[in-house]
Amino acid sequence: MKINAGRFLKLLLVAGVLAAFLGAAAANAQEPTTVTILETSDVHGHIYNWDFFGNAEKDQGLAIVSTLVEQERAADPNLLLLDNGDTIQGTPLIYYYNTKKTDETNPMAAVMNAMGYDAMTIGNHEFNYGQDVLDKFISEAQFPVMSANIRNSDGSQKYTPYIIKDVNGVKVGILSLTTVGIPVWEKPENIAGLRFDDAIETAKEYIPKMKEEGATVIVALSHSGAHVEPADSRAEGAWETDYTTWVDKGYADVPDQNFIIKLAEAVPEIDVIMAGHAHSTIPQSVINGVLIVEPYKWGRGVSKVTLKVDDAGNVIEKTGEFISGAEVTPDQAILDMAKDYQDTALAYVNSTIGTATGDFPGAYEARWKDGALADFINAVQLDMAADAGYPADISLAAIFNNEGHFSAGDIKISDVYGIYQYDNTLYVMEVTGDILKRALEHDAEYWAQVDPAAPAVTDPETLLAGDVRDYNWDMYSGIDYKIDISKPVGERVVDLTYQGAPVTPEQKFVLAVNNYRAGGGGGYSMFKEGKILWKSMSEIRDYMTEYIAAKGTLDPQDYYVDNWSLLPASLYGESAAMAPATLPVSGGAHPDSSSTALYFLLGGGLLIVVAVVVRRRTNRIPE
Repeated sequence: MKINAGRFLKLLLVAGVLAAFLGAAAANAQEPTTVTILETSDVHGHIYNWDFFGNAEKDQGLAIVSTLVEQERAADPNLLLLDNGDTIQGTPLIYYYNTKKTDETNPMAAVMNAMGYDAMTIGNHEFNYGQDVLDKFISEAQFPVMSANIRNSDGSQKYTPYIIKDVNGVKVGILSLTTVGIPVWEKPENIAGLRFDDAIETAKEYIPKMKEEGATVIVALSHSGAHVEPADSRAEGAWETDYTTWVDKGYADVPDQNFIIKLAEAVPEIDVIMAGHAHSTIPQSVINGVLIVEPYKWGRGVSKVTLKVDDAGNVIEKTGEFISGAEVTPDQAILDMAKDYQDTALAYVNSTIGTATGDFPGAYEARWKDGALADFINAVQLDMAADAGYPADISLAAIFNNEGHFSAGDIKISDVYGIYQYDNTLYVMEVTGDILKRALEHDAEYWAQVDPAAPAVTDPETLLAGDVRDYNWDMYSGIDYKIDISKPVGERVVDLTYQGAPVTPEQKFVLAVNNYRAGGGGGYSMFKEGKILWKSMSEIRDYMTEYIAAKGTLDPQDYYVDNWSLLPASLYGESAAMAPATLPVSGGAHPDSSSTALYFLLGGGLLIVVAVVVRRRTNRIPE
C-alpha cells in the first residue's frame, strides 16, 4: 500500500495539535482555583496610624491595613476583604462622630467603602451607642453589615444573615455570627427588641440553605474567639498544637461568648472560621478539619486565608497566616480622605481641661497598692451619683490599661480617654453585704497565691494569676478591707469594714458601678442580684471631663485614701510599715472627708496610727 507522504505529515500535525490541546485541557482541568480572603477584626475606630492615648504614631489603623490589602490585590485582584466587627467604637475620633457630629458620614463607613470591603459582621461594641447609630452606619456602608444570630424578639431576621460571593468562579458563602454575651454587657435600652440566638444552632440552620443556593465554600465570619488557648499562645506554631492540651485563661465571663472551637467541632461543613472578639493573633489552626484564623486588633495586621478549590467545588487545600502591619507605610490616599476626620478629633482630644499638681500613676503601680488614680475615678463616680440625687456609700473602679495616667501639668481630654477608654455609663445599685463580700472574693482571683512569708516584690506583675483581665480587678472606695493572697481563692477578704464596723451579710449599701460590671461583666454575676436605683444617660468619661474642667486643678493628695492593701504585708517591703504622714489615712473614699490622726510611738520603734474619719455626705455638684 502506497502512503501519501504529504497527507501523512498533515495527519501527524493534526494529531500533535490535538494531543497538545487535550493535554492542556487536562492540565487546566486539574489546576485548582485560588480564593484569597483577607480579614480585619476589632479595629475599634482606628483609621490613622495614630495612638490617641499615647499621642504618637503607631503601626495600626485602616490606612496601614489598606497598604497590605493593595499589596495582596496586586497578586489577586478578586480577593475578598472582610471585617469581623467591633468597628465603630474605641477611639476619640469615632466617639466624636457617633455622638457630637452625627450629621456627617461615619468615618469608618467612608474609609471602609473606599477600601472596598465586601462584608462585615456586627460585634458587641456596635451597640454601645444604641441602634440608631448602628443603623446609620449600616445605611452608609456600601457593603452588607450582617449577623445571622441577632434577631428581632419575635424571631424574625433583623440583619442580613449571609451572602454568597462569586470569586473566580467559586461560590463562597459567608455566614455572620456574633458573640452571645451582648445582653450581659450592653445597656438594655441599646438592644431593645433584639434577641441573641445560639451561634452553633444558627449555623446548622443556615448552612444547608447556603448550599442549596449554590455555595460550595462556607466561611463563618464569627465575632467570637477561642475559649481555650495554648499555654504560650505567642510561641511559633502554638496554635497548630493539639487543642485538647490548651488551657482556659479565664477571659470569658459569659458562657459560650467565645464559641469558635465548639463551632468547629459541631459544624465540620464549615471550611474556614474567621474569628475575632478575643483580640488574639491566630495565624492558623485546624480543628476538626476547619481552618481558624484571627487578626489581633486595631488594624495592626490582617489574617490571610488561601483556598485551593477543585472543579467540583471541593476545598483541597487551605492555609492561613497573619500579615503584620509593623513598619508598613500607611496608604496616603486613605490618610488624605480621612484627614478632616482626624484633624477634628485631634483638636478635640488635645484641648486642655485642667491641671494636675502631681502625678496620678497608672498601670500595675496603681493596681497592686492603693493610689490616687483609682480613688479619683471613684470620687468622680460618687460625685456623679450624688449630683443625680442618688448618693452612694461605695464605689468601685478598675485601671483599664497600662498606659493611662495623669502626669503633673496640663490635663487634656486625651488623658481622660487614656484612663477611661470605654463608653461606660454609671449605675447606682442597692447591694447587700453578702453580695459585696462575694464580689470582693471574685475580685481577689486576680492575684496568684503566694507563700505567707513571701519576700518583698519589685515587679507586681509577677503576682498576677494570669487568667484574669486587668480591667476585671476592681478597687473600692468607701469601705476598708485587706486581701490576703497567701490564702486560697474564696477565703482572701479579711478585715472588711464600713465606717469602722464589720460588714454583715444582710447590711445594705448603695453602690456606684459602671454598666458593664452591673450587668455581671467580668464574671461578677452577683451584682445582677442587686437592685438598680438609677442609670446615667451620659458616659462616665464625659462626666469626668466636665468634673476636671469644673475643678480646674487636681491634687492627688485630695483623692488618695489608704483604705485597702494586699497581704502578707511583706510583699510591700519595709516601706509598707511607714506610710508618709502627709498622705491621708484610712477610712474614707471621697474628698468630702476629714481626718485626725493620733500617733503613738511604742517600744521597738513600732508606730501606731489611730485615725478618726468623718465623712460628709452631700449632694454636691463639681465646684
